[in-house]
Amino acid sequence: MLAVIARRLPDRSAPMPGYLSWEEVRVAWPAVWDVARAVEANGVRAKRRRSTGAGGREFSWYEYRAVDVQRVADAILGGTAVLEPSWRTDTAEGLAAHAALTTPRHRRLRLGRSRNTDHSGR
Repeated sequence: MLAVIARRLPDRSAPMPGYLSWEEVRVAWPAVWDVARAVEANGVRAKRRRSTGAGGREFSWYEYRAVDVQRVADAILGGTAVLEPSWRTDTAEGLAAHAALTTPRHRRLRLGRSRNTDHSGR
C-alpha cells in the first residue's frame, strides 16, 4: 500500500491519512474488477466524504481503510479472500460478467435511460 500512496499527487481531493481511493484499491487488487462487492464481502471499512463544487453541487465518494485493503490484498494472494469467480479479472466468469456490464446497452439501462421515452402506458 505504501507504493500506491507514494504515487499520489498532492491536492485537496487526496484521501485522508490511512485511507485509499477507489482507484487505489483497484491498483492494490488487480485480480478484482468488482471492487464494491469485494469490499463488502471482505469487511473493508469505508468512510464517505463530501465536497461542494463551485456551482454549489455536492459530490460524495468513499474512501477505504488502507489496513483493510492490505489485509484483503494479502488474502487474495493467499487464496483466502472472499471473492466470487465473477468478480475476478483472471477467470472466464469474471471476464464475461465484466464484459456484460460494459456494453453500451447495459450502461444506458443502468443510468435509467432507455430508448422508449413514451411513458403514456400504451
